[in-house]
Amino acid sequence: MVSAVAGKRRLGLSSFSEIRAEVFFIDASDRFTLENDLKAIANGISDKPTVNDALHFLRTSTEEWLLFLDNADDPSLNLRPYVAWSHGNVLITTRNPEVRGHAPECSIWVDKLEVEDAKELLLRGVDFDESSEAQKVASEIVQILGCLALAVNQARAFIALNICTLYEYLPTYVQNRRALLEEKAIQTTDDYENTVYTTWTLSFNKLSSSAALLLELLCFMHHDTIPSRIFEDAWKVFEQQFDGAVPAILLKFLSSFKTVHSVWDIFRFRMLIKEILSFSLVEFNVKNQTFSLHPLVQHWAQSRCHRPHELLCSTQTLLSLATPIPESKEDYRMVMSLLPHLRSSAQNGLVVHFTLLRCPGNAFRVGGMYQESAKVFEQEQSEMQRQFGSKHLGTLRSMNDLALTYSDLGQHNEALKMNEQILACRRQILGETHPHTLLSMDSLASTYSHLGQHRDALKMKEQVLELAAQVLGKMHPRTINCMAGLALTYSDLGRHNDALKVNKQVLALRTQILGDEHPSTLTSMNNLANNYSDLGQNRDVLEMKEQILALMALVLGEKHPHTLKSMGNLALTYSDLGQHRDALEMREQALALRTQILGERHPDTLNSMRDLAKTYSDLGQHTDALKMREQALSFSIQILGEKHPDTLTSMGDLALTTSDLGQHTNALKMNEQVLALRTEVLGETHPHTLISIGNLARTYSDLGQYKDALKLNEQALALRTQILGEGHPDTLTGMGNLASTYFDHGYPKDALRIEEQVLALRTQSLGENHPATLTSMNNLATIYLDIGQHQDALKMNEQVMALRTDVLGVEHPDTLTSKSNLASIYSKLGKHPQALRLHTEVLNSRKRILGPGHPHTVSSSKWVDYLNKLN
Repeated sequence: MVSAVAGKRRLGLSSFSEIRAEVFFIDASDRFTLENDLKAIANGISDKPTVNDALHFLRTSTEEWLLFLDNADDPSLNLRPYVAWSHGNVLITTRNPEVRGHAPECSIWVDKLEVEDAKELLLRGVDFDESSEAQKVASEIVQILGCLALAVNQARAFIALNICTLYEYLPTYVQNRRALLEEKAIQTTDDYENTVYTTWTLSFNKLSSSAALLLELLCFMHHDTIPSRIFEDAWKVFEQQFDGAVPAILLKFLSSFKTVHSVWDIFRFRMLIKEILSFSLVEFNVKNQTFSLHPLVQHWAQSRCHRPHELLCSTQTLLSLATPIPESKEDYRMVMSLLPHLRSSAQNGLVVHFTLLRCPGNAFRVGGMYQESAKVFEQEQSEMQRQFGSKHLGTLRSMNDLALTYSDLGQHNEALKMNEQILACRRQILGETHPHTLLSMDSLASTYSHLGQHRDALKMKEQVLELAAQVLGKMHPRTINCMAGLALTYSDLGRHNDALKVNKQVLALRTQILGDEHPSTLTSMNNLANNYSDLGQNRDVLEMKEQILALMALVLGEKHPHTLKSMGNLALTYSDLGQHRDALEMREQALALRTQILGERHPDTLNSMRDLAKTYSDLGQHTDALKMREQALSFSIQILGEKHPDTLTSMGDLALTTSDLGQHTNALKMNEQVLALRTEVLGETHPHTLISIGNLARTYSDLGQYKDALKLNEQALALRTQILGEGHPDTLTGMGNLASTYFDHGYPKDALRIEEQVLALRTQSLGENHPATLTSMNNLATIYLDIGQHQDALKMNEQVMALRTDVLGVEHPDTLTSKSNLASIYSKLGKHPQALRLHTEVLNSRKRILGPGHPHTVSSSKWVDYLNKLN
């Protein structure tokens, strides 16, 4: 028996081509045709042959025979009387999986043709050239037809009539899909009478009204992996809490599964699945409990709908009711599984009742589809304003969702205006201390942070925390969330010790209240670990972040977004410790998982691409970094827009890699473009804009335009001092950049004065063992060497190398740089044997850690060759 959705008749014909027997073809599509063809067998036996005459003939015949029951798809037709024989052969072709029960061990399921087999069928008897282009076009045609044998055969017949060429068929099909799939060729290779669409229509007409409606609802979703539980989930929401408008046909459909005990009638629903499966119009994965439709079945079902708007509205309503707010990992998984279906059904806009728009809007936002999310929330906001007015609490909630999405899109100024409006209204309606008012204050503070206005954010967050502790209590989860937000702002302001103190409190409270494995507790552990990193305590942080990752994987699962974020955090610590190959392995794994789970164009996937490109750069693989950063930028422009802050970050990263490859003129153009866009989008005083000024200054230095670089670095330093304060880490970085420019420009004494000031401030604010402090000491030693203070340079380099060995490890790239610098000083002082020994040690370590092709390894190799010649 051949049970299939595609190619079953052809396979059946080929299966008995070698059998020496009389073959009786029976059209088993319904009882009338079956009995009529059976009677024809007994035409020579009786003047008025009956079915029993035919059966008697077959039962008593001594000759070999084969009974071919074709298209036995009707589930109401009992085939048992026609297949129970003591001898002879019976072959059945069917799309009804239940028929396999007649011969469970002798059945073949044919899903669809393989691409190569489908191409062979398409090109059989068709006039075409043998070029690779023709093969490519043929592949495209059969794949758009889903490798469905009947559809491919119809396409072959159409092309064979010379109405269009092989190359013209695809655009013709796209514009005339329904007509082509209903076309019956005059000359065929078999005697099968039905077209693709006719075959499905005959089956559809036999469905009950409920089964037909089920198919029509499914056809407006994505064709693959449709969770069957959405019907029960939607019904539960509708029954328990939903009071909005539900289309009448959906209301009637869902209500039909309500038992007398007001529970979901799972048996009745499964019987409906059984009915629709019996005609092979859909497939059902029992393990995953998901439906799938062949793409052509989906298009056929859509094209035959007599009430498309009502069905589309019902499908969107069903999905909206079934989409949860993602508050748990199960909710998150459900949202991600529904995203393709929400997106597919909403291609031409959402037509559901406006009270149902929030769940799909949130789902799009969770899935990183920010443009789609903004459209949904804008639609909801417009309807809420029209129905209830601008100061209704529901309208303000909707505005808050839209403001969050604007922030996701990098439209922080629009989010700022909206958050200010929400806060003013909630203060007026609910009062200063209402929890919703406090949430608005916190949202506004976060927007200040996005805009780089960290002092304004600090002021508001301190106020929110005070009010939350007063109104909700110090142990309330929202109060603790406010504490965590305040710690982040302390970090933004460079007040890492203050942030550390608050984060320790948050972790203790969350551990006490929620337990040590709660996701919020793990987030606190991660924030605390980041604090330690900010303070340069990376070796202590490594063990903590490895523990966090293990707990995240255990509690949330290896593929949860928070787990993948923890992988990125651990990879960052590996990089800080100079373990770039470990970072590479972890970042490649994170990128692969995010691509698999979220898709290659999700914002989180783009972040993984940027991180991996950074590791390529750390390893000196600048060509690989360039390729990945170009791809990340291209995707970011498509998904987020060319002015989104993340897109501008990608442009800045690409400019850095272009510089690393020595293409400084190209890097100059890019950096100028990034600076102009960041000034326009974020403002001239935003921290990211100041970073762009520094990057542009660096490129000017690379091109030898030191006066331009000096001017920009002085401008950036003045702005950072004004906005962030003199002791902020970013301000000190700006001072160091200015010192480097003076040094490059040939003013080592000015560079010395500034670098000594930077070292003093970093020692005071970060401590003498912080990596940034050690960088200042290293820079100062370089200046000492340049101005001829060799002993001071020697003493400083020995101190730096000892500290870096202790803090970072003996083989950290920065430690090796200090060792190399010390060797160079020995060489300058004529101590060539000592210099050769150190350079050789550095070379061996760099080969092992960075690879033989890394620029630093190449530099060490040249030093060793030079010193060997001297010795």
